[in-house]
Amino acid sequence: MASQKSWIYFVSSMPGEALAAAATYYCTQGQITACSLKIGGLIKVNKGDILYMLGTYWKDQVHDLSANHKIHIFSYGDDVEHDQNSDVKVHKFTNSIDFIREVILKDQLETPLVQSFLKRHDEMISLAMKRSKGNKKVIDHPFFTGIHQFYDTCYDTFEAIFKEELSFARVCEKGRDVIDSHIRMAMNRARNNSCLITTKNGIKVCVTNAPELINLTHNSLKEYYSGLNGDIDLTLTVQFSFNGKSIDIRPSYRSYTGKCNVVKLAESMGGGGSNNSAGASVKTDVLYQFLPD
Repeated sequence: MASQKSWIYFVSSMPGEALAAAATYYCTQGQITACSLKIGGLIKVNKGDILYMLGTYWKDQVHDLSANHKIHIFSYGDDVEHDQNSDVKVHKFTNSIDFIREVILKDQLETPLVQSFLKRHDEMISLAMKRSKGNKKVIDHPFFTGIHQFYDTCYDTFEAIFKEELSFARVCEKGRDVIDSHIRMAMNRARNNSCLITTKNGIKVCVTNAPELINLTHNSLKEYYSGLNGDIDLTLTVQFSFNGKSIDIRPSYRSYTGKCNVVKLAESMGGGGSNNSAGASVKTDVLYQFLPD
């Protein structure tokens, strides 16, 4: 390890980078200090210190720091503007875990400490890497809900896991409890705010507003109304979002009997989908009708 002090900067709200920062601190036994943007951003560092920066969001500070520091920047592939004559190296990886392995811990990968660490936390690290790469199958994994339930930041949660004060299984369990609770509340709210409409063509449509959990809301409404009224033909959920200038209305359709061509309906509003599932996004300034002059 170099004689000068080393720092690793990260944004605490990003699980993959918080994990990478905590892993670096643990595997270097504190020789590389982790500092979160949320905790206070770039703290005063000494001339000659080595800075590892997780993410291109540091580019505004790079110019000022590069004159006195050796800087390594982890980038998701974005170009980072910097003085070509400065001591700045940009490493392009798809996730911060690979950056840690191949840049920061490159010379320590075969040590017993790092090997034991990687083996012990393989499942958690693999999960974080898949999420960083945009793997949709793991985005909703309960672990990523659980890491926010124990401490102020997910970095603190990872630190507790590495110190064996908390287990990966316990974090997943807590995440599942929170998700189940949110799902029950969302489903009850969606059902309580729903209604069943029969169109002039005899199509039974269940309608509700659904700010979240769209697929689960469709499934819940189909189950609920089919039990009360026999088979229903269509469920329609509607989301609303505000951007200060207009309202974005997002209808989402699920067809169960084929009586309604939902993709044609969505396409008429600029959307699309399939014969069974479709949606659209429609902007309106109707909000201004309710505002004073």
